[in-house]
Amino acid sequence: WAALLWRPTRTTRRMLVVGVGVAAAQQTTAIEAIQYYVLYILKNAGVRTVRAQFVFLLFIGCVKVSVIVVAGRLYDHPKLGRRPLMIASNVGLAACLIFLAVATAAKNVALAVAALAIYMTF
Repeated sequence: WAALLWRPTRTTRRMLVVGVGVAAAQQTTAIEAIQYYVLYILKNAGVRTVRAQFVFLLFIGCVKVSVIVVAGRLYDHPKLGRRPLMIASNVGLAACLIFLAVATAAKNVALAVAALAIYMTF
């Protein structure tokens, strides 16, 4: 641990910064919170019936799975790479969270579902 924390080489320091940065970015995007509270978000946006919530949840899940397949192919693309995708992802997530907040405050179901679906694409 001493070589990692107190006397890291330049390469080790860079790997540590990248690892901590990726972990911090993952936590600040709030993906786990959104997934956990998606039914409450839909309810607050105006989706009242459990059946409608389930349909929207299924739709959002399908969008997420299809995006994972596409993102997996782009992840190691020679022209795109990981860094640009991560930066674009974080900017898109921030925009979608703002969009979701506005849609929920306006109690607009269509906008809230669109915001959640777009959020899952990033």
